[in-house]
Amino acid sequence: MAEEHAKTNIVDCVLTIPSNWNIAQRIGLFKAAVIAGLHPLALVHENVAAAVYYSLDRNDENKTHTVLIYNLGNDNAEVSIIEFYTENSTEKGKKPIEALKVVVENVDPRISGQKIDKKLAMHLASVFDSHPKRKGKVSILTKTSSMIKLMKEANKLKEQLSASKEIAGSIENLMEGEDFSYKIDRATLENIEKEIFDMVTQPIEKVLNDSKKTIEDIDSFQIVGKDNILTQMMM
Repeated sequence: MAEEHAKTNIVDCVLTIPSNWNIAQRIGLFKAAVIAGLHPLALVHENVAAAVYYSLDRNDENKTHTVLIYNLGNDNAEVSIIEFYTENSTEKGKKPIEALKVVVENVDPRISGQKIDKKLAMHLASVFDSHPKRKGKVSILTKTSSMIKLMKEANKLKEQLSASKEIAGSIENLMEGEDFSYKIDRATLENIEKEIFDMVTQPIEKVLNDSKKTIEDIDSFQIVGKDNILTQMMM
């Protein structure tokens, strides 16, 4: 993707990782990149990378600026409070240098895109199994390939329901040659995911408490990550 965007071959690279990755995971990714023919220059936490990107368009460089970054990814929710500030350059005549520091961060594995997908897929599985035509037949839960199809459908559905109130869909040959048609609305999604949705703001409360800041101390709130569309709907 990077090569297509840059229209050139890429060898040197900076890779982003979750802040809670251990040493083994970091080394594993680094070695995998080398095997793939890349030359990793550094591993950077995802929210720090997002903060660097955010800083490119900032226009108040001479002021301290506090940003809360909410990153809902596939495996967890990662929330960081990052502070931007300036330092005078040691070189005469040079402009002040913008810097940033991570004030506090929190990773919550209870909240993730994958967990949302799984709950929605389990609901679709229940609807499929409860159809009168399937009475006495083996549950779809026993068929891994069929559940994978439902997980993919759930991933697509949650994004569609972030923009639409109701969706009707179908999956051909879901199991044993049977097609599956369904209809679901946003209210049903919110009910299915209520346990997770109720936890969405808890990582925010945690970082505010740990940093001894209030929401009034936050100058900007940035949502990033794979499931950012759904996050905005929930919050």
